[in-house]
Amino acid sequence: MIIIRKKQLFAILLSSAFLIADDLIVDKNSRSQYQTDNFLRFDSFDVNKEEKNFIANPAATPDTIDISSKAIVLGSTFTQEAWIYSDQKGNSTQDIIGYAPTGPKANDISPSVRLIGYGTGIHYGFGDGSTFSSYMAKDVIATPGWYHIAVTFDGTNYILFLNGSQIHTYTGAAGKTPFKTPIKYIGLNLQGSIDEVRMWDVARSESEIKNNMNTRLSGAETNLVAYYPMDINGDYQLIDLSPNQNHGIIKNVNVNAVNDPPTPITIISPADSTEIVITINNKDTSRVVFDWTYSNDVEDDELTYLFEYELKMVNINNETINYYDGKDLLYPGLIITYSEILENLDQFLSAGATISWSVDVTDGIDTVFSMDERVIFVIGKYAALAVEETTIPNEYSLDQNYPNPFNPTTRIQYSLPKAGLVQMSIYTLMGQKIATLVNRNMDAGQYIIPWHAMDDQGRKVPSGIYFYTLESGSYRAIKKLVLLK
Repeated sequence: MIIIRKKQLFAILLSSAFLIADDLIVDKNSRSQYQTDNFLRFDSFDVNKEEKNFIANPAATPDTIDISSKAIVLGSTFTQEAWIYSDQKGNSTQDIIGYAPTGPKANDISPSVRLIGYGTGIHYGFGDGSTFSSYMAKDVIATPGWYHIAVTFDGTNYILFLNGSQIHTYTGAAGKTPFKTPIKYIGLNLQGSIDEVRMWDVARSESEIKNNMNTRLSGAETNLVAYYPMDINGDYQLIDLSPNQNHGIIKNVNVNAVNDPPTPITIISPADSTEIVITINNKDTSRVVFDWTYSNDVEDDELTYLFEYELKMVNINNETINYYDGKDLLYPGLIITYSEILENLDQFLSAGATISWSVDVTDGIDTVFSMDERVIFVIGKYAALAVEETTIPNEYSLDQNYPNPFNPTTRIQYSLPKAGLVQMSIYTLMGQKIATLVNRNMDAGQYIIPWHAMDDQGRKVPSGIYFYTLESGSYRAIKKLVLLK
């Protein structure tokens, strides 16, 4: 549930939009003991599809979870919390956790949390046998959606938290102890959804609430007296994972299947903003290793890892090119060699690229999108592959291409004793310039440039004799090459 909640619950809300009254949403393996990652969907209709108020009409049978078999009695300090999705429809008062009072003054009511104002406010309180102490926080839930609600009582301060932040402190119950009325219901008269219901016999701090509200508990945590992560067992009971094992009875609901999405992956390598330099010496031996963790799927569905990347390049004509590609993989990990990257750079006449990449995972129904998009900076130097030598050349030189004659690719090596603007071009016998291989500022060093017998428009040139020139500062050199087909 946590993963989908962070994704705005799109998949869940889409499916629940087609539900009718009396629906309890569980996963598709709900008949297996202790299945996980569910939430409960409630409405305020009884079995006859008539909207009923249970308190006003005890004969009504709205959706609810009865947890009265070994019901919890909270004492002088406690915490109650739950994730809720309010539809902001139905009854004006809707219980999240609590107990219907036995009398009109509610002096014996157990610690309870309910929605008021059709799901826009929160009312919390308890009775000590003589009085009912409570507070109404109105208009604190602006729109329908998932919200985490928690209340704590330390004997003096009765505090309300929304999404992990304290929003009100009520002191009207100071010195009082709740009457020993058991907490019997989850979701009475509620129209919406509930997940991760927890009760503790201590007042938890704001940091404890915030740090754990998006985390599934083990059930063995200290002072945890009731914990309902909305797991369903084979008897269609709502499982209490706390030591009390007070499993709930699901009343007036049907069971519908909801797919559990796979768990998100974690990228291992390469690190973000990694820089690689492709040279004549490493292009055939080096590689980029993309690696990430396995994802898990509770239904054991086959998972597919969606590896996607974009190469953003600028060619020798200063045109921006975006190249997209991807691979569907059954296992984590992918290797791309430097030579494969270089082929893309050469294809688009680019000296370098920025690779943006990410990995998503899908079970064929739900896709979990990665929030970790990483970048690799590639210096491929289409305008020259650097030769790894530490010595700076003493003079300019332009070597004979090799091989010569050639088909379809030849390489030209040249040396620069100092930095500056470098231009290398290909000409026909008639003196027509057909290709620009280099046209940019370069550092001093020794370089090799490939030519794939194509002109600046990417068209293959016919066989014949051509000239190539190198110009930098006052230096100019020209040599002949032969293309055979």
